[in-house]
Amino acid sequence: MIDIQLDIDFVGAGYHSIVKEPHYKQLCSEACQKGIEVIKSGGNASDAAVAVIKVLEDSPLTNAGRSRV
Repeated sequence: MIDIQLDIDFVGAGYHSIVKEPHYKQLCSEACQKGIEVIKSGGNASDAAVAVIKVLEDSPLTNAGRSRV
């Protein structure tokens, strides 16, 4: 059995409301789970990082991957 642990320390610049904290935690949990799935299915760390970032970028909760224009 392989023990896998992923941590997310940053979910985008700007203000993050304390009221939405449970939602941020859920999003980070989902992102980490996706990364773990990639590793368990034979992907490498880079593949897992891309999968995690994609979950964060695709969420309307964070502004990850979006620029201010």
